[in-house]
Amino acid sequence: MRFAPNSIAATITAGLLLLAAGSTAAHARFDRLWVFGDSTVDTGWYNFRPSGESQFDQYLSTYNLARPRNTPRTYEMGKPTSSPGPVSVEVLASLLGTDVLPADEVIPLQALPLPADVAASRTPDLIVALPPGLRPLFTGTNYATGGARNQNVNPPGIGLFPGAVPTETQIANYLNNHQADSQALYLISSGGNDVAFALSPAADPATAADPTAYLTGAADSLAAAIATLQQRGARYIIVTDLPESFGTADQRTWRHFYNAELMSKLTALGVSFAWGDMNSVRQQIVANPSLFGITHTTNALGDRACTDPVETLGINSSWAYLCSPISPVSQPISATFAEQALFSDNEHWATGGHTVLGSYYLCLAARTWPQQFEIRFGRFILPIVPRPPIPCSTFQPTAPIAQ
Repeated sequence: MRFAPNSIAATITAGLLLLAAGSTAAHARFDRLWVFGDSTVDTGWYNFRPSGESQFDQYLSTYNLARPRNTPRTYEMGKPTSSPGPVSVEVLASLLGTDVLPADEVIPLQALPLPADVAASRTPDLIVALPPGLRPLFTGTNYATGGARNQNVNPPGIGLFPGAVPTETQIANYLNNHQADSQALYLISSGGNDVAFALSPAADPATAADPTAYLTGAADSLAAAIATLQQRGARYIIVTDLPESFGTADQRTWRHFYNAELMSKLTALGVSFAWGDMNSVRQQIVANPSLFGITHTTNALGDRACTDPVETLGINSSWAYLCSPISPVSQPISATFAEQALFSDNEHWATGGHTVLGSYYLCLAARTWPQQFEIRFGRFILPIVPRPPIPCSTFQPTAPIAQ
């Protein structure tokens, strides 16, 4: 089919008008978003699986593991993530015109079109057994699990979920079940739990005395897993850093150490990646919160989007995973409060912070891989950058991008 010049001009003009209106019809050319990591990007892994932490599972089972399942899970019903609203990768996925459901989420029969006689006889929890060739089309794309360390499974009693799947294992599981996609966007956010483990005498006194070797190994092994992912075909990869500009002096020191080691090892291995500077984003928010629509900038009592658990419950961290209006542990103060807060509990970001961060990831991808955000008509180029909640012009230049 041939296009006359007037047709091309009309097409481009129409497209620009849609973009100017902020149409959600404009999406980048990434076909999917794959995610690996920890609670910073977990979109509900524990909705169907136990965390292995009895105190949490006791309360998760009362509403997150309810039958019939809470599908789709809504803000009002709660979901086992670190934010009372969408997390950053959910914001990003929406902007890309896709979704980012947990990779352990099963597909109920009622979600698929079925012949009337089969549909009438199905049971509420009957699950589709998909052949291997079809699984990539119907399974979730987010392997991240709260509490995950890079390489090691969590033993009980260290304050991290024993049911967490290490990030490197997540990547290996993905590669065992999928062909890496050269047109997909990949995002890896991990390492915070390794720093927490390395500084905890209760977890490992020897490591806490000198975390150098442990954190070097954690960063290097994750870099090697990311290198394998790229060697297998992944082309567009965002790797995030740890926010090293807040916390205790030891936390700041070792987060910086981990960040430097991870970037250095990725570069040495020849990985092409975009550095997601979460640390810089947090600093920009705190420096000018009104610019980002944030009112509550700290993780102190009074600024948290989720109420503190009663002391007798024995839950003193990560309670945002149990934050729901019907939860006996923690409740969101309000949807508006969460949308204006940076933190949901003592360590995790809330809806407001995740909205900023998801916008930043979209802007970072558009800056790094502009060809994925344009359509070409001969010598004409039509930009198709979606409009994020926080405009790209809001963000200051951040850390260098490795190519």
